[in-house]
Amino acid sequence: MVLKKPAWAEGVEWLGSFIRNLVAAFMALAAVLVPLGMYFESKARDWTATVAVSAVAGELRGYSQQIELYSRSLEESRASAQASRAILKSSIDDLATALTAQNLKIASLEASEALSSDPVASVSEASVTDTRIGDRAVFDLTFRKYRACDQPQLSVSFTNGGGRTHMFRSVSIVNQDTGIALSAPTIPDRDQSIRFSATIPGDEGVEVGRGRATISVNWLDCPRAPDLRIGPMFFNIQPRA
Repeated sequence: MVLKKPAWAEGVEWLGSFIRNLVAAFMALAAVLVPLGMYFESKARDWTATVAVSAVAGELRGYSQQIELYSRSLEESRASAQASRAILKSSIDDLATALTAQNLKIASLEASEALSSDPVASVSEASVTDTRIGDRAVFDLTFRKYRACDQPQLSVSFTNGGGRTHMFRSVSIVNQDTGIALSAPTIPDRDQSIRFSATIPGDEGVEVGRGRATISVNWLDCPRAPDLRIGPMFFNIQPRA
């Protein structure tokens, strides 16, 4: 006698077969999908690398363009600076030439002036104050200066009793180290005035009484010009205080 399987056993067998078939199908699908996934993953990596390389290349192209623009601007600035230097050098050369010519002209005029024997100045008024032996006397002069001659030298002297000549000392407008006096500007058509002082020596036997002062001026820059002689200017010499 053949035993018949119960209905529930057949159901179990069917379910087990279905599950085995389903697992086998999944395994077969996995066998296909895994290589396919690896393929697409490789393609995705290649695409990402391509995009990255393209992006870097784009950045590099941008930097390259900026560098090219900067280099071009630098070249233009260098060319402009060279042109400016050339213009400046030309201007300096022109100025140097003009100054050289002007200096030669001035030197020629100065040489002509120095060799001239025309008078340098004239005095219209001159006076000296009374003073005591050993004290200072004050001179006032009104004059005109006609020529540009400098480095004047002054000789300021006086005579008194007995006809003796004495030199004033420490003339205030004379540099005591060089012996050169203060030089007045050249103004041919206008009077100028000057005031200065000088000391009567106290140890040369100067006598009390009437004094007679004179001034002689010559200019080192114009050696051929005649000396300017001023005076006589009369004043009184009083005894020491």
